[in-house]
Amino acid sequence: MHKILAAFDPRATDAVSLGELAAAQGLPTEAAGAAARFLASPDGERLVAAIRAGRARRELPVALLLGGTLVTGAVDAVLDAPDALEVWDYKTDACGAAELAGRYGTQLAAYALALARAEGRGGGGEGRGGRPVRARLFALGRDESVAVPTDADAIAAFEAKASEALAHLARGEFPPKPGERCTRCTLRNSPLCAAKTPTGDV
Repeated sequence: MHKILAAFDPRATDAVSLGELAAAQGLPTEAAGAAARFLASPDGERLVAAIRAGRARRELPVALLLGGTLVTGAVDAVLDAPDALEVWDYKTDACGAAELAGRYGTQLAAYALALARAEGRGGGGEGRGGRPVRARLFALGRDESVAVPTDADAIAAFEAKASEALAHLARGEFPPKPGERCTRCTLRNSPLCAAKTPTGDV
């Protein structure tokens, strides 16, 4: 579905056109249906209007220099609204938008900081002229969305967390952090799993 939202023609958002695009991309018809539902929503209509007006960029590459390490990524969509830059990120995880914010808030904070710096500001989630950089996660499978904090405190917390992680990587340290995700890991019962407790449980 990401591929459809990245490539659809804003003049052809009907189910037939999206179905043809999905087929050309080798995607199932269900993906076209989900994309059609999203584009028919108020947020989807905003996205289509912004693309038509030249005020949206899709799959925008971003780069962020943190402690001498270059971090790169691609934002699903950036809307250039009059009062803010809006970072949109689509997820297809089988969970609600609130849980997605916990999983991916760090990723969106990185995007917000990268865009703020590209706009000529040092950080704090603000772009050119003090315009805020806002972020929203979309749970496409559930037709839900949630705003992710990108204020100065959120950005500072992200920078501290990212700097710590990068320092570990630079030293070749990969401390395990057992958690709920471990239950979905295919290596959890493998000798390669460093998160095992003395009883062998994760």
